[in-house]
Amino acid sequence: MGAATADGVYGAIAAFGLTAVTDLMIGQSAWLGFIGGLFLCFLGVRTFMAAPAEPTATPSPSALFSVFSSTFVLTLTNPTTILSFVAIFAGLGLGNTGGNYIASTVMVIGVFVGSALWWLGLIPRSDNRDP
Repeated sequence: MGAATADGVYGAIAAFGLTAVTDLMIGQSAWLGFIGGLFLCFLGVRTFMAAPAEPTATPSPSALFSVFSSTFVLTLTNPTTILSFVAIFAGLGLGNTGGNYIASTVMVIGVFVGSALWWLGLIPRSDNRDP
């Protein structure tokens, strides 16, 4: 859900035509990539040093928030995501809604729902039944 939320944020930036924010993020792509790389290294070291979880461990709400927020930050530090949304919206003629905020909002909701369905579809089944 963190990745889907970040996709929704980037979808909103592209849909509402915030070119100043887009230009700023593209201009800072080296720093965003560097910070994202450091954060990814931090997560890797933390994961490597952590004790293995018990198979029946139930995640706490704080652990779920930690997973959500780290995925959100990692997805936001990928500047190619905003470039993808801008290119797709421009190619489909959807980037310029002419001030129609309802159309832009529906587009952002569609991006979020589509991304959430994609990521939720990748989650492995946990009921241990044969497919």
